[in-house]
Amino acid sequence: MEEIKSIEEMEPESRFEFQSSVQSHFWRDPENGKQADTNISSSNIQRKTRRMRKEDRVHGSSQIPYCFYRNQIPEDYPGIPIHWHDEFELMRVNSGKGSLYLEGEILPLSKGAVCLVLPDQLHGIEGHMNYDTLVFSSSMLISTMQERSFEQILSFLVYSDCSIDQPVYPATGSLLEKAMDQIFASMNQNTPLSDLYLRSGLVEMAACMEEQAKLKKGRQTPALLELYEPVLRYIQSHLDEKISINDLAQTMNLSESRFQHCFLEIFHCSPMEYVLRLRIEKACKLLRKTKMPVAQIALDCGFANLSHFNRQFLKRTTMTPRQYRTMQADPDKSKA
Repeated sequence: MEEIKSIEEMEPESRFEFQSSVQSHFWRDPENGKQADTNISSSNIQRKTRRMRKEDRVHGSSQIPYCFYRNQIPEDYPGIPIHWHDEFELMRVNSGKGSLYLEGEILPLSKGAVCLVLPDQLHGIEGHMNYDTLVFSSSMLISTMQERSFEQILSFLVYSDCSIDQPVYPATGSLLEKAMDQIFASMNQNTPLSDLYLRSGLVEMAACMEEQAKLKKGRQTPALLELYEPVLRYIQSHLDEKISINDLAQTMNLSESRFQHCFLEIFHCSPMEYVLRLRIEKACKLLRKTKMPVAQIALDCGFANLSHFNRQFLKRTTMTPRQYRTMQADPDKSKA
């Protein structure tokens, strides 16, 4: 199984409803130093039927329905911009500290913390930390459909008809820690036998969450992703072009001032800062995986000129594009 170091840009697979209750001030807009101070109210609505599509970024296959990612922030890349996909994502922090953006809420991460991100949840990561991620298909949790364990517990996870109370929590010294050890140990072996141990670890994880009353059955949440999907799609499809606030506001039929206020409230950064994060992430990918000239990468990522690209890249990674490429080619080399 190929080990991948970064989670690349993903297009939305479907719509979902979620609850935002933001109390943190951690996500800042580095352009102006402002911090989001929001308290988003939620209302109860019925969960809509999901619109399925095949995602461009494939995690695993029908025979191996999962992928393992080993991540280091900011050594490998500045951070994971907000994105979503149709698989589950299980992460465990090995060292360092950071923050997880999850459905409009900012959650602190530190060594030993684990988190299960449900399908179609908006999430992103920042900080200085080393963490492992398992992205897996719901098929890993499916057993005989008539079994009461599936019908009364696992089905709520498989069909995304639940939320998780306290989504980030320590696993140390609990049955959950045993399950996590089994899950992450199995990922490195990549054999049919290890697949069975991985599946049993995921089921044990679900059992621990049910026992600790972390699974809240039924999603009763506002459809914020449905509201913001047009603007996120527009950004992804025009990332290499000039993007203006007016362009983005028009996708939602809002005035520029109202759009900027709403975007900051939900995403904890300005719209243009979000665009820059995606462009820098794309640039990091091209610097790692291609031999394209830096000037061409700048243009392909939507920067007007090389000077602007260098300034923005240095600001967010603490190194120049060329230093970043050198470090990725030879991690032992100094950034200087």
